[in-house]
Amino acid sequence: MEFKGTQGEWVATEQSGAPGHCFVAQVFGHAGPVAQIEPTEDPAIATANARLIAAAPELLEALKPFAQFACDTPHVNEPECQNCKARAAIAKAFGRKRWEESS
Repeated sequence: MEFKGTQGEWVATEQSGAPGHCFVAQVFGHAGPVAQIEPTEDPAIATANARLIAAAPELLEALKPFAQFACDTPHVNEPECQNCKARAAIAKAFGRKRWEESS
């Protein structure tokens, strides 16, 4: 699976909002804005959300190799193993309901 979103490094920035809005966070890539986080009562929440979004492409790339390992472990005490969680997160990022081995 290849990421088809905005290429390049994503960076979170903090900015003052318009009058009546105390805070806005934005995420920028090479092609311009990727996301704008709406003001919240707690500016730290908007900042944390922007930072997570900015890290998303790197997190996806870091996680992809783990999903390649076969998952043949019986899930006795865990509802999902870490490998299954990695596969589910990657599938979600690509708009799929489940991991597909051929992807």
